[in-house]
Amino acid sequence: WSSAGDMTTVGGPLEVVAPGWQGDGLSQRLEDWCSGAPTWLQGEPFAFRLMLEVDLMAGQFSVGLGGWVDNPAIISTEVLLEHDDRPWFPVVMLTAIGQEARLLDFQVRTEA
Repeated sequence: WSSAGDMTTVGGPLEVVAPGWQGDGLSQRLEDWCSGAPTWLQGEPFAFRLMLEVDLMAGQFSVGLGGWVDNPAIISTEVLLEHDDRPWFPVVMLTAIGQEARLLDFQVRTEA
């Protein structure tokens, strides 16, 4: 999820499940790319809370800007359903000098 509102996957296609209400609303561009997610770091303020919820059982993730939102943008990708020797984990990629990121909350839920 880029600061310009683009979302991409590596290793497989993605599908827009729900466009969300923040930003322009997700729109499919290519097999592995959509745009229209909320933008951030496009001017002030310089601190943002990005919310990412990943459902590995459904192969979906949702995004929200500023906190948990009703009707978030949701993407589906088969890549999240693949179970191999490597566990899934979140990655934060910073692209400008002086940027910082903190993982504030990380929860793992499994079936009982």
